Amino acid sequence: MYNLSLVDLPGITRSDENNEAFVLSLVNEYIKKESTILVPVFQATSDIATQCACRLARETDPNGQRTVGVLTKMDRIVDHQSDDEKHLELATLVKGQGLVNGTYVIRNPSSVLSEIHEDPDELEKETIRKLKQHIIWEDVPFDRFGLQNLTMKLSDLQRKEHKRSLPKIRSFLEDRRTEFEEKLNALPLPLDTNSIIHYLSNKVMNTQVPLLAAIAGTIVCMYFKKKLY
Repeated sequence: MYNLSLVDLPGITRSDENNEAFVLSLVNEYIKKESTILVPVFQATSDIATQCACRLARETDPNGQRTVGVLTKMDRIVDHQSDDEKHLELATLVKGQGLVNGTYVIRNPSSVLSEIHEDPDELEKETIRKLKQHIIWEDVPFDRFGLQNLTMKLSDLQRKEHKRSLPKIRSFLEDRRTEFEEKLNALPLPLDTNSIIHYLSNKVMNTQVPLLAAIAGTIVCMYFKKKLY
């Protein structure tokens, strides 16, 4: 029911200090706003704790009330059934460790030729099915999988944010209205427009009557001069 504006911020790389500082300042400018929902994207193939998105989200939103994690590239993990340590780390993250709102597993088509023309929904369902076959993922709730569940969660957080911020918006508008009323009251009183028009009309008439008399006298003199000659 609520519109969401998705801002895809650039990733932070360590290759160039100037670029890193610029990207960090850009990211912080967006995520520091209280109305922003943070969606850090974690790569399943990397160490979650060392990923910069995780650190920034925790620094900006310590309580995790407006943060929803997203776990990608799970298709590269499902085939490694014997790596219980990695599966346990990821499953614990998806259940909600460290994030109040939890983390959602999504699956997008990769650049592999065999997946370019595949149905994204079917690929996602296949990845979820394989994960659920692993004993570590059995007790992970189904609503933590898939793009649709992620969208519903974000919409719910947006609704709650609107409800929470409404009193602040009302207070802000009331303060602005009071400020403008004070400025309006400080302005000089409005003049009576009718009185001004009446005054100007009298001025014009008082000026034009002698002028018209003088013009008429000149015309009469010219007439008599013409007659004499």
